[in-house]
Amino acid sequence: MRILLILVATLVFLGVLWGPAFMVALRYWRRGDAGAFRQLRYLYPAQLIVAVALAFTADLLGLRQPAALLAGSTVCAGACGALFVWLYQLLSSKRR
Repeated sequence: MRILLILVATLVFLGVLWGPAFMVALRYWRRGDAGAFRQLRYLYPAQLIVAVALAFTADLLGLRQPAALLAGSTVCAGACGALFVWLYQLLSSKRR
């Protein structure tokens, strides 16, 4: 039962982290931009590193509620990733 709970928590974590950027890329792909998913191979590891590093930093600094800080940093990293994909596609469409 614990393994199932850990698996579900991990999937929720990755869904919240990578979901917004994927949805923005999917939106551009449906509009006909086949290169919308190109930057995700660099963005996904960067988002994961940032979210985990912020969680470990909060734990090392002794801040209270590290789980809440992990959730907050995950949501913020996901939103920043979606913003990055949107800006990248906006700027690359202006260059064409």
